[in-house]
Amino acid sequence: DAGFLVRPNLYWFATNTSSTVASDDSDGAFPATNTTKIAWTEEVCSHQSVFVFGSDTLRIDRAGLYKFTYNVTLGINNGSNRTEGGVAIIKDPSGSPSVVDGSVTSTYNRFVEGGGLASRGTACATVVINVAAN
Repeated sequence: DAGFLVRPNLYWFATNTSSTVASDDSDGAFPATNTTKIAWTEEVCSHQSVFVFGSDTLRIDRAGLYKFTYNVTLGINNGSNRTEGGVAIIKDPSGSPSVVDGSVTSTYNRFVEGGGLASRGTACATVVINVAAN
């Protein structure tokens, strides 16, 4: 009676199981300067009519509040130094990419010398976004 409409749970889940190697060791800036795009593979989609995935881009066809959660593990695979990696969700509604507010996080990595083991760190973020259709 209060005007609320109960909707079924919508969910979309993707993973990346291969290494993504950065092509540039310069300082980067979001959304597109000296950055590397992480390739995804769609794993589960509850509603193909709502979540449309292709070319590493997720389009949401129904407006509403959505919770986005991600974690990305970054590592150094050579050298002997310290580095920081930054991760963000990028939106591109009209061909002009920008960072989703609250989605930027980072890792600090230091190479482990002698054992050949890469230093790895995981960056995580959760944001709630009011998404427009398409």
